[in-house]
Amino acid sequence: MTTSTLSLSDLSQLTGDYLRQEVEVRISNVTRNLQRLEEGTFDLTITNAAAPRGIRLQDVTVHLQVDSGAVLKLSTSMSALLQARATGSRSAPVLPGGTLVSEMFVFFQPAAAGISPDDVLEPGEVQELELRFRGEGAGTTDLTAHVHATIAPEDLFPRTQGATAEKSITIRP
Repeated sequence: MTTSTLSLSDLSQLTGDYLRQEVEVRISNVTRNLQRLEEGTFDLTITNAAAPRGIRLQDVTVHLQVDSGAVLKLSTSMSALLQARATGSRSAPVLPGGTLVSEMFVFFQPAAAGISPDDVLEPGEVQELELRFRGEGAGTTDLTAHVHATIAPEDLFPRTQGATAEKSITIRP
């Protein structure tokens, strides 16, 4: 068995590394050839690493940003199962539908609500979203997306069974 030495302070960095290296975030199917004030859509796909490397992610949130709001704005009009907020805090107010922003955080329903899609991403699970934007002016800008999430201690250190001890015992008549 190979062992490595880790300190508790390493766990924060390792969580960030996992989200950057093992969770794929892909933007695709972007509406092309828009004019000023025309609306378009794009697909966002989030894929968690499959077992055995994958770890359950909790409180999953998508952070979207546009480099130049003069060229493009994101629309908060989306599925009723999603909530757009200005910050990464679930306690921040929900942005009204139809608002146009250069940055937003998209929250899924809490897993406890029993509604899919939810804010837990199991190993190998894929979440797909269609999001909207509006062209504001001529030019080119970058759209970026990444995931924020938590890894619960019980998912890193699950309660497991150790080796079983066995011994035959004979009882005499």
